[in-house]
Amino acid sequence: RAFSVALIILLIGLVGVGGIMLLVTQYLQLVAGLSPLAAGKMMGPPAVAMVIGGIAAPLLARYVRPAYVVAGALALSAVGYLALVRLGTDPSGVGLVVAGFSLAYLGLGTIAALGTDLIVGAAPANKAGSASAMSETVQELGLGLGIAVIGSLSTAIYRSNILAGLPGTLSEQAQRAVAESLWAATSVANQLPDGVLAEAQTAFTRGFNVAAGASAGSIAVLAVAAAGALRHVGKISAPPADS
Repeated sequence: RAFSVALIILLIGLVGVGGIMLLVTQYLQLVAGLSPLAAGKMMGPPAVAMVIGGIAAPLLARYVRPAYVVAGALALSAVGYLALVRLGTDPSGVGLVVAGFSLAYLGLGTIAALGTDLIVGAAPANKAGSASAMSETVQELGLGLGIAVIGSLSTAIYRSNILAGLPGTLSEQAQRAVAESLWAATSVANQLPDGVLAEAQTAFTRGFNVAAGASAGSIAVLAVAAAGALRHVGKISAPPADS
């Protein structure tokens, strides 16, 4: 049972992270106006949070049942996603993005490390390699599904918002570009009347807000489910000391 539950936690947890990561990188460059290098630097704190979660979670699980470690980390991730629901287009949004996504990545590090431990530990010794491979496959699948599902949701919200306010004076090429995505709108910014690009940025941010809210809700439910489904799993034993 722990094997299946841990796989489900990894899959759903990575769906949220994969989709929101796509939107975060776009927000930093297309809304906040950061260069690719500066946007990359903003991803440093989330990466550090992921490493901390990955290192600390197995250690903490020696003293606290894994169910509560996983649930607590997922709850923090949900708080991070909720913070992104409040995101706007003003410059202060960069700090909010970094803080919220750092909490999400903290949960990612926890479930990636501890979830893999639970999966491999629940499998027979002669199936440990296969179990580890399945864990990696599920994580990659979750990231891909997240980009597809969360990205599609955000794009649908973007288009529903931007299409209603497009001026009729736009050329056909510019209309297609703005309706397609914020990235495409940015590529024809010199052809757009004043205010249209700002409207596209606002529409993108609204889509981001909805996607973050959906992620927060799903991860909060996952946290509660993890606490219940993994409650029978005991504390993780420390590895034997070298003789």
